[in-house]
Amino acid sequence: MAILVSQELNPRSSVYRQIANAVNRGECVPEDIIFGLLSKRLEEGYYRGETGFVLDGIPRTRLQAEILDELVEIDLVVNFKCSDEYLEKHQEGTYLLLLFFLPSKPLEAYYQKEKRLLDFQVSTAPRDTWQGLLAALHLEELNAVHSSNKKLIAPPFLR
Repeated sequence: MAILVSQELNPRSSVYRQIANAVNRGECVPEDIIFGLLSKRLEEGYYRGETGFVLDGIPRTRLQAEILDELVEIDLVVNFKCSDEYLEKHQEGTYLLLLFFLPSKPLEAYYQKEKRLLDFQVSTAPRDTWQGLLAALHLEELNAVHSSNKKLIAPPFLR
């Protein structure tokens, strides 16, 4: 979501002023803008033939999860679990990782009830975490190259 929002932070964007005003006030970007950007991106992906997606940064609340369910079918939610020690060790001066791993009990309960939640324990070794995640998702064979010759790359926090 951060990428979608940052792409709109140019004066030619129709939502630039709304996003900039929220950011300057230290507030979250309004949900209607977030879901508008997300809907647009998912539609563009559909027309380009994309068959899946990974969301990061949304949903943050149960209400957002319910709105998201109206927009698109979510097959699986991976709930990354880690210790406080892991967070402290990997914080490296940024709050992004902390925000990514902050637990949300209402979201966990929502996706557990829907039987779409996979709790996944983060390892102290990023490479082990990536391999473990692929195994948990039954995607081990995709680690090198998948059928269309596109590499499946671990996100930065798992490298």
